[in-house]
Amino acid sequence: MTDLAVLLVPLQGLLGLFQRERHHNEDEERRAEAERQEALKAMYLALVTTRRYIEAQPEGVDREKQLELSNLWATAAIKSRLLSGGDALEYDQGRLLAR
Repeated sequence: MTDLAVLLVPLQGLLGLFQRERHHNEDEERRAEAERQEALKAMYLALVTTRRYIEAQPEGVDREKQLELSNLWATAAIKSRLLSGGDALEYDQGRLLAR
């Protein structure tokens, strides 16, 4: 029996470690899912706003509206960088070129 008692303490410690790791992974997965949802919402907003602009485009070019659209797409791209594995710097450069 003493042999089992000696093993019980390290096994309980190991069990506690695995439980903490599992909870940490679940928290990380929830955070990643929230970031994915935020990125999708940003892309949807940029897409809907762009489509409305194209449908209602006046005869002239509305540079202010184009700047707004550019900023929406830049925000969507930055938020989605984790989904695509891309570099946010490339998206910022695209935003600057659109100005």
